[in-house]
Amino acid sequence: MLIYFVRHGQTDDNLNGIIQGHKDTPLNDQGRRESARLAQRLQDVPFVEAWSSTLSRARETAEIAVAPHDGLMLRTDAGLMERGLGSLEGRRRLRGEPLPRDVEPSEEFRARIVSWLKSFLARHAAHSPTTKIGSDGDGDGGDSGLSCFPDSRPILIVSHGAYLTALLPLLLNPSKAWNITPGPRVDLGAHCLNTSIMRVRLRPPDGPGKWSGVVESWGDVEHLAGLDEEDLDIADDVR
Repeated sequence: MLIYFVRHGQTDDNLNGIIQGHKDTPLNDQGRRESARLAQRLQDVPFVEAWSSTLSRARETAEIAVAPHDGLMLRTDAGLMERGLGSLEGRRRLRGEPLPRDVEPSEEFRARIVSWLKSFLARHAAHSPTTKIGSDGDGDGGDSGLSCFPDSRPILIVSHGAYLTALLPLLLNPSKAWNITPGPRVDLGAHCLNTSIMRVRLRPPDGPGKWSGVVESWGDVEHLAGLDEEDLDIADDVR
């Protein structure tokens, strides 16, 4: 299984450093341009599933990305929503301001991500036995030595900056229900920019055990080359 995790395109709140969380904000014109570049980048990837957060900025990004793929149905999942940031939403956080009590606790946020991923993988583990294949679609994964379902091709998942930033170390934590390592050329220090791609190749366990896999890319924004793109902080990544 090859998953393309993508952050949504830019919004006005991103541009202005406004915390969004569960606030439902649309893409701005730059975000739509970014999403169009993303769609062009991924147009030849043979996706068989597409998922997005229920929030409109992620959903619109995904809708633009799947437009070239005839017959590909986009499904939404509340489990992919950004961290709930309570009374911080819709404004900037003041310097030195403590986290309000209505912010989704970081432990609960991470637990929600892990719960979603375990459920997602469990549903896909119910497929038929695996067959070794090489790289699918875009990228230079090559023959990683991993296996995928014989009827499985790439899956697109569009979510949010703080969500994906939290997901990356969870994926690389071998104490969870998977054993995933970073690829040799992956820059784990890269920023999770708008419409950036994290590509993860996974193999289900043969019976009881852990999923295994490789993070093949992180923070990949090759498709934005030539756009006037700012390296904006993720305002929702509050600590």
